[in-house]
Amino acid sequence: MMFIIWIIAIPTGEILSFFIPVFWAVYGYRRARSSNAKLDALQNGILDVEVIAEAPVSRAIQKRLGKSQTARAARLSKLDDRMDAGMLSPTEYESKRAKILAEI
Repeated sequence: MMFIIWIIAIPTGEILSFFIPVFWAVYGYRRARSSNAKLDALQNGILDVEVIAEAPVSRAIQKRLGKSQTARAARLSKLDDRMDAGMLSPTEYESKRAKILAEI
């Protein structure tokens, strides 16, 4: 689009080249508006999902900590997830956490 405006600007004494930012902004606005209209039409097909992946533990860390500690860390992580989900009461959470930490 800028190339076309520059070609048209040559015979007009390059006056149109001063308006390139305006043309570019209008072009971008129209593209964003049409893209949003397409997304609004697909609103029923789009799900808002939060994907949380567990961070992989490297082999060096596993060797250093030992398999039992990585297993405990995984158990504590699952316990935290259950607490965040509301599956456990605060007293249950604390007692289970203390039990897991006592194994260390």
